[in-house]
Amino acid sequence: MSLKIIKYFSYALIIYWMILNQTFLLKEFTLGIFMLLTCLTISQLRANFFKAKTGLFYLTAVIEVILCTVLFMLNGGLFTVYLFAVLHDLIISRTSFAVRLSVPALMIVFSGVYLTKYNSGQFSLEWFMADLILFVYTLVFTIVLKHDRGKKTLAQELYDKLRLSEERLQEAYQTLEQYSQTIEELTLHRERARISRELHDSAGHALSAIGIQLKAIQAIMKKSPDKAEDMVIHLTEYAHESLENVRRIVHEMKPTEFEKYEGIFAIQELIKNYQKMTGVSTRLILSKGDYSMNSDQSHQLYRIVQESLSNSLRHGKAKNVQISIQFLEDEIYSQIKDDGIGTSELKYGMGLTGIKSRVKSLKGDMKVFSESGRGFEINITLPKRISESVMEGE
Repeated sequence: MSLKIIKYFSYALIIYWMILNQTFLLKEFTLGIFMLLTCLTISQLRANFFKAKTGLFYLTAVIEVILCTVLFMLNGGLFTVYLFAVLHDLIISRTSFAVRLSVPALMIVFSGVYLTKYNSGQFSLEWFMADLILFVYTLVFTIVLKHDRGKKTLAQELYDKLRLSEERLQEAYQTLEQYSQTIEELTLHRERARISRELHDSAGHALSAIGIQLKAIQAIMKKSPDKAEDMVIHLTEYAHESLENVRRIVHEMKPTEFEKYEGIFAIQELIKNYQKMTGVSTRLILSKGDYSMNSDQSHQLYRIVQESLSNSLRHGKAKNVQISIQFLEDEIYSQIKDDGIGTSELKYGMGLTGIKSRVKSLKGDMKVFSESGRGFEINITLPKRISESVMEGE
């Protein structure tokens, strides 16, 4: 906007110099105004409609330079003021060719004009020095402005590319998440189908055999009680064997790693869903120790983490929660810490009372720390016991 003002100011100065030239005012004022309006029209066409790499862009620049030279030779003033519009458009254009061509060409025109004035006896050293300084300053100013605009343009282009990349990355993430959900559902369906086949081949066959045997016992019970009693004994043994077989199949279906880590898996899934539903940044830190916990420990620790997360959001208004579970040599140590509002007057409500009760049921110890504006922290220590799965395996 400021450059447009300078452009219009330069044309105002040209009109002012034309009015001061009384001879020109009397004889050729109409022609001079026509030439000035032509310069203005060409300048606006070039700036708004002609692209820098087209021939019309350079043609209008040449015509404007010729008209400005004639006006300057007739009316005087500062030649740089006449050339300001074309000088600005050529250098600010986004092509380096225009800059390399326009700067030396305009310098040649500038030198030729003043050499002509010198030869005709119209040369003024004071006006020449002022014009030369203004010409050099305008060149430097427009070149610096072009460089600055180039940086801004590059920054904008990089920003646009980054935004486009971010949008594509977001689309890829959503697509990947959909694929992940699809794979998870497909895996679940396959596992259900496998379990159905295993149970059909084992439990289904056993139940069918038992049903047939029961009908046979019913048929011979009155005629041959002793034989029916023997069949009942054998059927009881068969039913017990079938039950043990079903238990074995179920145990085989449940991998040892899952049995060992299922408590941690449940907590990880809880944290994942909590973060997705609430937007609270939640981080889980696990030690590289033995993850074995019995079912009671797994269940109680899961409920403790669940209640703590709920308290951090509902009461603490926390934005970040960190959960640490360390499996030490003789104990399981857990720290749950948030960056919520905290409190200087700690009170045991239903949530904390419930957590304390769960820790006590596991023969553990609980410590709570909180200060106003410094978040909330719960430290829990549980005695480490051999998991039920390991005991059953032995």
